[in-house]
Amino acid sequence: MHYLCADMKKQLAYLAIATGLAFTACQSKEKPKAESAVATKPTDTIKPVTHPTAPAGVTGHLLGVWYDETLKTEQGHQIAYEIISYNGKVFIQPIAFSGKKLQVSDMPEINPESAVELKKSKGVYINANEPNEIYKVDKKGNLLIYDKTGLIASFKKVM
Repeated sequence: MHYLCADMKKQLAYLAIATGLAFTACQSKEKPKAESAVATKPTDTIKPVTHPTAPAGVTGHLLGVWYDETLKTEQGHQIAYEIISYNGKVFIQPIAFSGKKLQVSDMPEINPESAVELKKSKGVYINANEPNEIYKVDKKGNLLIYDKTGLIASFKKVM
């Protein structure tokens, strides 16, 4: 069972809404085939309270992708999270997809509107904007997210 504090639920809800808005904007230009899923880069996102630290228009090296079973966009699209390294920094960003297959690039573009920088410290990653938010990959490869109250989310690794 996932335990989410009210602030994290609110942040994840904003993230899901923003991803849904971006996915709708992308769909209006070109619709993906029904039998395949297309990962999208959110472009019309709700701006986070803190300033994003991701560079604009650059691609990084994909470190992993984790599926979020608990959140969906308003349109019902699924959400996954990419962790990307670029120039010695690590970022996490959401991607929305539909269908049963998730297609991602091994060199994804970092979206400065939705990507959040993570700082490595003693085997864990800490959100550069929210130091109480800690990311850890367990021995099974699952992404675990903690805050000051403890474990708030766990996501299964897909790539």
